[in-house]
Amino acid sequence: MNIAVFFSFLILTAIFLIESNDLIKQTYALGDYEKTFKDQQALLKKMEIVTTERTTLENLEEAAKDFNLVTIDKMKYLPAEQTSVALVKN
Repeated sequence: MNIAVFFSFLILTAIFLIESNDLIKQTYALGDYEKTFKDQQALLKKMEIVTTERTTLENLEEAAKDFNLVTIDKMKYLPAEQTSVALVKN
């Protein structure tokens, strides 16, 4: 009887150690994923800042000058004509 209890205890201890080891591995992996996520968020913020800086009006005007583009003083839009889309009648 004592041998059966001893082996049961030994088996349960082994199962506990295996499960604890798996849990510890998953915890460390989760920490790595969180660090990667934070790094990606920081990179995204930097990219948003760079994009905002590059699309400022001053930079766009300089780029237009580099391509020998001229600014428009007066704009004239073409009048819209009737379309074949169904219109709502009141």
